[in-house]
Amino acid sequence: MDVETVAIEEDIDVSLSDPIPTWEVEYEPPPGLSGAATPRIAVYKSWREPIPEGWTRWVLDQHRIPFDTLHDVDIQGGKLEGYDVLLFEDQSSEQITRGFAEDQLPPEYVGGLGESGVAAVKQFVESGGRIVTIAAATDFAVETFELGVENAVRGLESTDFYIPGSILGVDVESGHQLTAGVPAKSIAWYWRSSRAFEVSDERVNAVARYASGDPLLSGWVLGPEHVAGKPAVLEAQVGNGSVVMFGYPPNYRGQTIATWPLLFNALDYRK
Repeated sequence: MDVETVAIEEDIDVSLSDPIPTWEVEYEPPPGLSGAATPRIAVYKSWREPIPEGWTRWVLDQHRIPFDTLHDVDIQGGKLEGYDVLLFEDQSSEQITRGFAEDQLPPEYVGGLGESGVAAVKQFVESGGRIVTIAAATDFAVETFELGVENAVRGLESTDFYIPGSILGVDVESGHQLTAGVPAKSIAWYWRSSRAFEVSDERVNAVARYASGDPLLSGWVLGPEHVAGKPAVLEAQVGNGSVVMFGYPPNYRGQTIATWPLLFNALDYRK
C-alpha cells in the first residue's frame, strides 16, 4: 500500500508524532469491466441474503463496475438471457434453492430458486454464460451441474482441522484468464465457510492451489495438511459456458485487496 516501514531492533523512547495526514483512495474500474465492452453482470439476491453479498456490492460500486440485482422471480422468469455473468455469494445451496419456508414469510419471499430457477441457471451456463460461486455457494454449482468436486475438509472435527480466519499462501496457475495479472505467489483469506477441493472431473481445472507444506502466512491453523496443495479456485467447462468456484472469499469485508483481481477476472467474461 506504498507505506514506508522501518524495523526497530531495540527498545526506544518515542513520543507521539503529529497526526499523519490521510490520502484519498482512488478506485479505478479494471479495463475489462468499464466502457462499452463491459460484461452484463448480475448479482443474485436471495431473500435470505448473506452478509458477504453486501461487501461485494460495495466493492463493485466503489470501482464503478455496473451490475444488476436478480431475485428468484427474475431468474425464474427468464431474465438471465440478458446477462453474461451471474454471481452467487457465500450462501448454502439449500438457501439458494429452497429459500424461506412457506410458513415463515409472505408468499413472494419464500421458495428460493426452486426447480424452474435451477433449470434456468443450467440453461444459462450451457448456452454460454458464466456463474461465479463463492465458498458455500460452490455446493450449489457442484449439485446443479453434477460436477466431480468434493469439499476436502467437510466433516473434519475441529480438534483435527480448524482455521478461524487466517491468511494462507496460494500458488496461482499462469496463462489462465482468471489469473491474468495475478502474481504466481498470492494469498487467500481462509475462514469458517472456506473450502479446499478434491477434483475427479475432467471438465474441472484448478487455477489456484493452497501452498504446499505449511501454507500459513498469518494467523494460525490446526491441521494445515488438510488444505496444503489442495485446489482453492476451480473453473469448470459446462456446455458452452463456464462455472467458477472460489474456495475462499476473494472479497472479505471489502478489505482483501490482493484477491480482488481474481474476482474481477471472474466477472470479466462474455458469452
